Amino acid sequence: MADITGLHWFLYAVAGLRTFYGPGAIPELGELGSLDDGDSTLAFNTRNLFRAIADREPIGDVERSRFFAPGVPSYFLFPGKPEQPSELAPNPGWTWIRPGKGEGRLFGGCLTVMARLAGVHDIVPDWRGRIVFFETAIGDDLVRTLSSA
Repeated sequence: MADITGLHWFLYAVAGLRTFYGPGAIPELGELGSLDDGDSTLAFNTRNLFRAIADREPIGDVERSRFFAPGVPSYFLFPGKPEQPSELAPNPGWTWIRPGKGEGRLFGGCLTVMARLAGVHDIVPDWRGRIVFFETAIGDDLVRTLSSA
């Protein structure tokens, strides 16, 4: 289980800590790009990460990134070689399962890991009153299974 969802759930269940679920340090913040380029994935993630952890006020609505990098960064594929910028694809936007507005605490994580953690009763949250979010990994078998059901 490489995703950090389990750590978030554990810290909340055991210590009551609230954590921030955001960009990964290597894949999202390690992208080649300029902080001055508002369209790069690095600029988007850096801007929103620092807004979430540095502002004293609630961050409110979070814009969606206009682009995403669907491939693996070059430094994973070709270690030791000069990094190449990732090709970006247009982001189609959020997918809402149920439309409307709500208020509550956010809780969620990586869907595959959430399904695996469901059997660890000591850290499974009480879902009542929660706004549930989840993300999936590209090529995830669970996602293909759920989408074909």
